[in-house]
Parts: sequence; C-alpha cells; structure tokens
Amino acid sequence: MNQSAFTYKEHEIISTLPKDEAIKLFDSLMEKRYTVTNNFKDGSKCLVQKIKIDGFDEMVFKIPRSRSRRTWERMLTLFRESEAFRNHESMLTLETLGLKGAIPILAAQKRFRGVVLESFFTYSFVEGKAPKEEETPKVLEAMNTLHEKGYTRSDPKLQNFIMHEGEVYFIDFRLKKPRFFSKMERTLNLCKFFQTLPNDTHYMNREQKNSLFFKAMYRWNKVLMFWRRTRQKIKKSFAKK
Repeated sequence: MNQSAFTYKEHEIISTLPKDEAIKLFDSLMEKRYTVTNNFKDGSKCLVQKIKIDGFDEMVFKIPRSRSRRTWERMLTLFRESEAFRNHESMLTLETLGLKGAIPILAAQKRFRGVVLESFFTYSFVEGKAPKEEETPKVLEAMNTLHEKGYTRSDPKLQNFIMHEGEVYFIDFRLKKPRFFSKMERTLNLCKFFQTLPNDTHYMNREQKNSLFFKAMYRWNKVLMFWRRTRQKIKKSFAKK
C-alpha cells in the first residue's frame, strides 16, 4: 500500500491517501468539519468516534489522550513515534502478514523539542459483529498465524476481533515483533487471550495442555495480571486522596 509522509501546519503526517487528499482530510479534522455518526468512547484515556466527512467514506477517528498527557509517555516519544503513528504502522504491517483488519487512512503528530504533544489517527470502519464463543477457534487460528509470523498484538481478547462474512478482522490493536525471548512473548500473548475466555482450557490443544513451558507461562501471566490490577488499585486510591 502506497503511503505519503510530509509535514504540514507543524504536524508530521503519514497517510495512505495522496498528499492533496490527506491535507483536505487533516484540515477537516483539525477544523472539526465532520459529523459524528457514532460516539464509541469519549473519556480521559481516549476519544473514539465514527465520523463522516464530505468526499470521504465513513471512518473511525481516534485520539489517544492519556498517551499524550502522561509525562513518561511523552518522554518516550523522544526515541519512538507516537501512539497514533505506531497504530497506523501496525495496520499496514498486518496487511503484509496476510491478516485482515482496518485500513489505515491518516495519522498525525505534533512535536515540541522532540517530544510528541498530541497525536490522532483515522482508519476504515470494519463492518461486522463481535465473535460468538463458538467462533473462538477461527479467532485462535488468526492469533496463531500472527504468532507464526513472529508478532504479538496488544490487548488480545475476543472483543478485540470482528467477524465479517465468516472472516476474522483485528481491531483496536498494536503489533509488536519481540527481538528477545520471542517464544516466551508469543506464548504469553496467547495465554492472555485464553485467560479472557469463559472456558479457556476448552480451546487449548493437547500439546499446550501437556507442555511444562506453556503451563509455566500461563501461571506467570496470571501473576503479571494480578500485579497489574494491584497497581491500578493503588493508583486509584492515591488519586482519591
């Protein structure tokens, strides 16, 4: 998929649209010349809306608010791209892996002294429905294909996939290709997915059930999830004081 990259109105922009169309879309977004057709989320962490702009198909518009506000997240952008850029690139990568997902349209970020202060991105709206439990094997097959290619996905749970005409689509994700401990990272990613299911062991194959390594990673992920929930509770308790 061809992509344009340029700077416009103090923003770095990457887009799968021709430059002139990308500028038109960017201006419409910045000037709020669009109609919100569905407001999926509007909170302190992020804004996610389905929008319609004259001359374009309906698309999803997302602003990762908390990523741009946290000091440590901002400092990390001295060495890496914004959340918006990384999500955009993940969608492009997914296509090269032969897997289905939303089509990235445009991502923009604004830096000050090397630090990203704001970012947003747009991508195609994927028609479909959340997978039913009986469709879990199809989703699991897509996850296994991703892992075979050497990648993991963020937040691997059944709700972050869409079924459309019998095919699995990835949504709300960011891809990562672990350089170190790749097998461990991919196994942990699979364990996370299993642990979001109401009957996780039902979908494990015999090799996984009998593997000491898999069992160890499964238990380790539970420890990590427990520690994550504990940290969140601690943060909330301090925020209330």
